[in-house]
Amino acid sequence: MSIRTRIAISLLAVVTVMLLAFSLLIYLWLKSAEYNAFNKRLSERGHNTAVVLEEVKEVDSALLRVIDRSTLNPRRNEYVKILDPAGREVYTNLDKTNEPIPDSTLIRRIGEEKEYRFSEGGLDAIGLHYHSPAGERFIVAYAYDDARAGFLANLRSILIWGSLIILFIAMATAYFISGKALRPLTRLNRQVRDVNDRSLAHVTRVPDPVSKDEVGELASSFNDMLQRLQEAFDQQKQFIRYASHELRTPLAAVTSQIDLALQQDCSPEAYKELLFSLQEDHDRLSRLVT
Repeated sequence: MSIRTRIAISLLAVVTVMLLAFSLLIYLWLKSAEYNAFNKRLSERGHNTAVVLEEVKEVDSALLRVIDRSTLNPRRNEYVKILDPAGREVYTNLDKTNEPIPDSTLIRRIGEEKEYRFSEGGLDAIGLHYHSPAGERFIVAYAYDDARAGFLANLRSILIWGSLIILFIAMATAYFISGKALRPLTRLNRQVRDVNDRSLAHVTRVPDPVSKDEVGELASSFNDMLQRLQEAFDQQKQFIRYASHELRTPLAAVTSQIDLALQQDCSPEAYKELLFSLQEDHDRLSRLVT
């Protein structure tokens, strides 16, 4: 796996974790906010029902039941009941056969907490403790929050599809940025494969990046290395030219003296002088080779 792919995957993993955490936080926060808002409306509905029943003399249970049946949403199974401390029903807006029957434990819990939230039969419910002119009352209001269910379903869809789109964009962006950041390394790798003693002088230097980061330092180091190698090869070629010239000179002298000696008969003194001259050339070559 290439460095570019590993960087893109690493960035994508980090973005994925952060996005999941953020989406979960948003979902739970909005879910809690919707739940609290619904319970607040449910509490106000129960409290207002008790106030109208207990404190408005012109309204009795029958009239209030008619009002509630015309205003409450049957699709949400909204209903309210009011009980006395003994658990006897003071008021309900629906038939008894459709109502959960609160027990003494529920009444005691409402009396302790003053506002008790719970669920029963798939409905959200809230119990309220209320002091009316007629005495102590316990209000229990039930409803199904269909708006919250639809809102949370839409919210889940938005978060899921939004997260997928963001992750796709993040993946493409990470892959593009990592490729752009590693472009000098790609060029460097290609040039390293092309370097040899014959092509060194023709190898293009890596342009120094504007940003002085690790990649920029590597590119500068690579250019410096190429420069040093080129200077070393130039020195080597110069030495070879110098050495070959220094070697050819005594060899040419030896060759000419031998040819001249072979072309004519010489006295022993001439041959001895030739041998001395050859010995000098030999010593010169030995020192040069050393």
